[in-house]
Amino acid sequence: MPAAGSRLSVRRRPARTRRAARESPCPIPTTSSALGRKRHIRETVTKYRDATQYFWDQSIRLINKGYTPVELQHALKDIPEELLDPPYTVPMYGTPFTAVPEYFTGWVSWFSGDSTDLYPSLPAHKARRLVGLMGGVDAVVAAAEDDHVAGDHQLAAELTQLALRANPDHENARLLEAAALRARGYQELNPIARSWYLTGALELERAFDTGDLLRSMLTMLGAPGDPAEVVRGWRYLLDADKAAGLTLTLGLRFTDADRLLTVRVRHRVLVVTDGIADDCDAVVELTVTDLDGTTEPATVSGDPTAWRALMGLIDREITGFDMHMR
Repeated sequence: MPAAGSRLSVRRRPARTRRAARESPCPIPTTSSALGRKRHIRETVTKYRDATQYFWDQSIRLINKGYTPVELQHALKDIPEELLDPPYTVPMYGTPFTAVPEYFTGWVSWFSGDSTDLYPSLPAHKARRLVGLMGGVDAVVAAAEDDHVAGDHQLAAELTQLALRANPDHENARLLEAAALRARGYQELNPIARSWYLTGALELERAFDTGDLLRSMLTMLGAPGDPAEVVRGWRYLLDADKAAGLTLTLGLRFTDADRLLTVRVRHRVLVVTDGIADDCDAVVELTVTDLDGTTEPATVSGDPTAWRALMGLIDREITGFDMHMR
């Protein structure tokens, strides 16, 4: 099965599969084995196409009957027997359960239509209230343990999730959710879903540091390249609270790259344009490596404190966060 995607990519898949069947002598799927023999290619690609259309069309039909994303997941969780064609239409990559909510989001909205969900309470606030009504964290954890022992690992995980949001320091809740996720993962055929469950268990058991993981990933992805790409990325690092009420325009002249840029901070946003504007508060000469903020480039003209002011607005702190403890 294809992985979940936007409504545009889903609607284009049938055309792509028809083209593949017509034009390719031996299609090689990116996540499966190669196909051979023209008749086999046509039959396989047609079934794959029809399976994709089945889930799309039936999702739209049920959405028009008022089904929510979760209701869609349960209504369309299985692939009909006549569309099964291993390994191409089995849930070894995407799954119906994870695809159909994306169809809802792409076609309708993230909003379910229930106005209660429009401005929801913070999860921890709601969890504390619900857990209090349920008799407290210990009572919820005890009920979750019963479900886990009985084999309902998903419900056990959902209950311990609630308990942990109410009390993040409750060790029994944390370890029980880890056990429930691991057991649920071992039941899952789909490797992506299985990986999420098992990695979640490891996270709850604190088998790795999420901050170290994030730093390693950003180090790998953050090697200096085109300075314009690096500088334009600062818009996503701007600390908007620190930039409140501030207007700053800085010209950047790179001595090791053929680049002239202007950085403007205004209205709590950062805007980058090519060239050096006439109204810059300062112009600095720098190299690509100076963009890490650890060195101060030479100010060619204007306010010598402008570079430090700009660097003070860029949030470079790498903060690890837990996916299962928030």
